[in-house]
Amino acid sequence: MTPRRTQSSVGKTTREQIVAVTLEAIQKEGMAALTIRQIAERAGVNVAAVNYHFGSKDALVNEVLVELTAGLRSAFNQLTDERASPRERLHRFLDEFSLVLLQYPDVYRQAIGSGLLGGDGQRQYLGFLRAEGLQALKRLVREVTGEAQERRLMLRIIQAIGGLAYPLLVGPFIEQAADIQLSDERVRREHVAICLQNLVGPEEAA
Repeated sequence: MTPRRTQSSVGKTTREQIVAVTLEAIQKEGMAALTIRQIAERAGVNVAAVNYHFGSKDALVNEVLVELTAGLRSAFNQLTDERASPRERLHRFLDEFSLVLLQYPDVYRQAIGSGLLGGDGQRQYLGFLRAEGLQALKRLVREVTGEAQERRLMLRIIQAIGGLAYPLLVGPFIEQAADIQLSDERVRREHVAICLQNLVGPEEAA
């Protein structure tokens, strides 16, 4: 019997549903356990439908990674909202970036650790970072801090993003070692605020 689709799948196209189910499967069980038959069953379609849309397991995984990097890219939209101050735009960017990572932390960690964050997903994301994302970040950090030295500017950004992302991606280990749960909303917001302060310094008193 074909499995009933969950409420969250309502309104999704077959292709979108397959990608969403694959993300959930990788998050829960890992890349190694992934099979086309398993994905078809969970998506409520047959194997032929998965093969029709993607052609192979590798192509499906590549599409999932494109989806992951698209989520990261969306956070950069916060940097271009000129209605907010430069500092507030940076804060919103770090906040949304953290939320994107927390949606599928195990998938991001597996993709980075196994070298699977490649192909179209990596090419598109790197192209975006070089052409737009990092330029917007540098412009705002320079405006807030007055940092003029290009290498120091990039190092500040790298440290801020790394300091934000790494604890989120190894959250279970952090929780066991330090008894800090970064998925807790209050703790996550505090973590974002500290990363912002490390990036551009404390906010000046009015």
